[in-house]
Amino acid sequence: MTGYGGGSGGDDGSGEGVDGTGGDTAGSHADTADGDDDAGPRLRRAAAADEPLLGGWLSVPHPMVAELLAGSGFDFLCVDAEHAPVSFETMASLLRAVDAAPGEMETLVRVGGHDPVELKRTLDLDPDALLVPMVDTAAEAEAVVDATRYPPAGSRGVGLGRATDYGRDGADAIYLEEGAGRTLAECADAFEEQ
Repeated sequence: MTGYGGGSGGDDGSGEGVDGTGGDTAGSHADTADGDDDAGPRLRRAAAADEPLLGGWLSVPHPMVAELLAGSGFDFLCVDAEHAPVSFETMASLLRAVDAAPGEMETLVRVGGHDPVELKRTLDLDPDALLVPMVDTAAEAEAVVDATRYPPAGSRGVGLGRATDYGRDGADAIYLEEGAGRTLAECADAFEEQ
């Protein structure tokens, strides 16, 4: 995994910060009302410090498997929606199963590609980060980041779903303000080109 960037909080929208060191510090799971703006803390800190993480890879899309892996002691669990038969409904159940389990495991979703609609819908399910495959050029990286940011920094639309706690208690405003486009790019070529 090569880069971590996106969101709008703390990033000027210029594309800087998609290299693993900059970008936003968006809140996670719409629970940022307490002022904690360090989303995906293990992922971000480890990327910045070049430290290893131990993670699980979920390609058996069943909530019981996700729940079992959530208690395994991994730092993160990646739901493989690129190569496994994972619908959006199933993905929502997998993410809920991990969130409901004890511990603080972070969730990533490896999406199927660069489709802006898929990226937006996946972010609306509120994983801690997206893993976007086959990002080979700076233009592709910029398009992915654009799809994961709200205007004026990007083109993502607003939906009051799980990521915004369904608009309850101002969580939607917090989520929009702090950013939600947490993306990891799978290929280094896009970052080396910038």
